[in-house]
Amino acid sequence: MNFTTELLVQLSICLVMFVVMVYALWTSSMRSVGLPLAFLLSLAMIHWVGGFIHTLPWFDSTYSSAVVAFGFQECFVSMLAFASGSLIAAPLVFKRVRWFQPPGKPALPQLPLALFYMALGLFCVGVLFPLVRAIPSFGALAVCGAYLTVSGLCLSCWQSWVARNRLRLALKLSLCASFPVFTLITLGFIGYGTVAALIVFMFVFSFFRPRWLAVLGLLGAFYFGLSLFVTYMRDRDALREMVRVQESYSDRINAFGEMVGNFEWIDWHNEQHLVSIDDRLNQNFLVGAAKVNLLLGAVPFARGKTLWEAVLALVPRIFWPGKTVRSGSPDIVEDFTGIPFEEGTSIGVGQVMEFYINFGRIGVLVGFFVIGLVVRIMDGMAAQFLYCQDWRGFTTWFLPGLGFLQTGGSLVEVSGTVAASLVLVIGLNKLLLPLLISKMGLAPSSASRKPVEWQA
Repeated sequence: MNFTTELLVQLSICLVMFVVMVYALWTSSMRSVGLPLAFLLSLAMIHWVGGFIHTLPWFDSTYSSAVVAFGFQECFVSMLAFASGSLIAAPLVFKRVRWFQPPGKPALPQLPLALFYMALGLFCVGVLFPLVRAIPSFGALAVCGAYLTVSGLCLSCWQSWVARNRLRLALKLSLCASFPVFTLITLGFIGYGTVAALIVFMFVFSFFRPRWLAVLGLLGAFYFGLSLFVTYMRDRDALREMVRVQESYSDRINAFGEMVGNFEWIDWHNEQHLVSIDDRLNQNFLVGAAKVNLLLGAVPFARGKTLWEAVLALVPRIFWPGKTVRSGSPDIVEDFTGIPFEEGTSIGVGQVMEFYINFGRIGVLVGFFVIGLVVRIMDGMAAQFLYCQDWRGFTTWFLPGLGFLQTGGSLVEVSGTVAASLVLVIGLNKLLLPLLISKMGLAPSSASRKPVEWQA
């Protein structure tokens, strides 16, 4: 079997496993709010699509296809490990550990929590972050406000679904589709908005009926997303330059309008489209290059060094001002792949590569099994609170769970984001919200105690 055939077979198995996971999460008694599927799609964006184009006979990239196929082997292993942790281990733990049993009926105050979370999140990112970004730990908390906005929008979509208002739900999902546009105009990057939209879409995907329409919508979103990406890559440099020199928003919007006016739908025979995907959505080449260097002995395995740094990242910098651990990973990628990058280039190590450079394939297997287990448990707990109409309980589990979706970043970024999200959501739900409820004289809502009927 040559490397192209092997790559195609592994991609096919990954796709089948994804379909199996969708079916399992839809039919399981352990409810879901879409976190495992969002994780897998985040992984697919930087591994599966880039791997797929190297199976196309007309894509002339023989010099790198072997390395891509070599690297994708570890992504394939990570998929199997994640599915095992999520589909097999997590339900067993969920059933046997009493702490994970369904919560009782909540006494939820009459407070528009969805709107409150969204407004507070926007305040954190737009107002608070510029003020406290230089203060250790406070900047990280403010950045997590973006996740708080996403959580609030998810709850807002849930409100519309429970109220059987599909028109309002459709409008909110349309708003989500504008996230990549917003981050492109304001930051010059499309990735942040894409991930935010993906989270909301997979949240709705977890409960939407009819199922066939949800699948059709997912396929349509995937096709549109790839088309937007290749169009963005065509005009990316000009748009980023406008952000860098701080041109007016009206000029940026006009430039975006011109980009949309020349919108290009993804064409698998268009060489420029394939090159754009290969350049930015193909983490497999970096994994393969690092794997070659490690197996040949050109560089030593990290032996848990970066994993230990991820543990140290849990310590707030405000308590450890001299902490040397920082987010970002271009040095790690350069050291293990031997590929030099220009200064200022943003290159993420990715979870597949980071687990591999520490302990090889066993690191990938154990690492993704644990992530699959943890993400699914947090997903199941968030779902239980959601269906019991306890939105604060939902956010307490859902918000930190979003931190694991940084599949293209370093584990330092993952652990730091999860820790900051925990601090933010606990402080918000245990301190700020009770204070607001007390000051506003709000009483518990008896209507909110009725759990939402679950249909597997």
